[in-house]
Amino acid sequence: MSDIKPAYLIAGTDEAKIDAALARLRARAEREGGPGALEVFESRERRQPDAAALVGAVPAMSLTASRRYLLADGVERWATAQASSVASALAELAPDTTVVLIARGKAPAKLRKAVEGCGGEVLTYDAPRARDLPQRLVADAAERGFRLELPAARLLMERMGESTVRLSNELDR
Repeated sequence: MSDIKPAYLIAGTDEAKIDAALARLRARAEREGGPGALEVFESRERRQPDAAALVGAVPAMSLTASRRYLLADGVERWATAQASSVASALAELAPDTTVVLIARGKAPAKLRKAVEGCGGEVLTYDAPRARDLPQRLVADAAERGFRLELPAARLLMERMGESTVRLSNELDR
């Protein structure tokens, strides 16, 4: 099993790649610690993750899971003060805690620095330009174990649009 870092910042515009990274995180958290190992911080009324709750959870201990995973999706919507408080909390991470921050678009620079500063990793997944998308579909099909010809990839894109999530789902089918 690969080593897990204390923090991850997953950012970019490629929704399909970000969603795939989240699926891997959820699967790993459940495999290692059961259903309660992944804590998700969200605030439904403001449509952004709850930064204060995340900061409060960082120093907490888990009595059941060997590793805690804390997830905040939508950190690009945080105000500067919220991003600063989370960045400060990342400096105090317990060794059995992994914080995963998702920015769907550009991530706040302060969070990027904090993740790198605590030994974490920044992963950037940017959606390809429309003209590069057919080649990307051919490569993604190869990763899934089948061959997709370039004209077929263009036709798929023509019919399904440019959404990487939708195209990825079609490749999975």
